Amino acid sequence: HILEVPWSLSHASGNEHAVMESFFDREVKRLEFVGERARMRDQEKKLMDDEKIAKQEEEKQGVGKVEDDWEKKARKEYDEYLSMENTILIELGIRQPETQED
Repeated sequence: HILEVPWSLSHASGNEHAVMESFFDREVKRLEFVGERARMRDQEKKLMDDEKIAKQEEEKQGVGKVEDDWEKKARKEYDEYLSMENTILIELGIRQPETQED
């Protein structure tokens, strides 16, 4: 068999070279853009990770401060409780008032 190729497929149209050249130019620009975007996303991800780590460290420090504040508050309340207990025991006559010696 002899296969006959249509004329439109065997001969380039008038502006086919220009169209294909512009297609390849657009594709090259698109690939450059995608590569640049990937680099930007990597930088953004690194910044976000750094911010996340900094925020976690800040929260850890904040938790330590909150725990210290909580300890101080608990200690103060306990001291107040001991003072009130001592006062009640003295009023009931169970404990003798402490005398301060100079």
